Amino acid sequence: MVISLLLKNLLTTRLQKSNNFPVNIVLDEAHRYLPRDEHQLADNGIFQVLREGRKVGLSMTLTTQSPLDLPARLRSQFANLLLHHLTSPEELLSLAIADGLDLHEISCLSTGEAILLLANTPQRKIKVNLPKWWENNHDGIEENGD
Repeated sequence: MVISLLLKNLLTTRLQKSNNFPVNIVLDEAHRYLPRDEHQLADNGIFQVLREGRKVGLSMTLTTQSPLDLPARLRSQFANLLLHHLTSPEELLSLAIADGLDLHEISCLSTGEAILLLANTPQRKIKVNLPKWWENNHDGIEENGD
């Protein structure tokens, strides 16, 4: 509820003032902050920013383990997607852009690989690099936990 309220206030403020600098909101594990009842979605601040925020310089990046964790009305608001390893045909079909995507290719993605889908451009396979801080915090730690 708190995130919804904050985002509603941010959107209202941006709609009332012009000459705003662009803001990208990142919400990890987004399904945790959405109403379970899809009928309440239209009143949620996340949904409102996704629908109306672009015109006032607000964009949003949402992450979740499965697109099925997000309501269909919300998934339809995304023009750009970064897909990591998906193995379920239902997950792939739940995306509005499922046509032309190869489930086998997506299910075979290795750690750090993704399919990037940008509006009006062909899909492409990319490598997502670890941030520099990751390397610094994990020096001397072996993969098997020793």
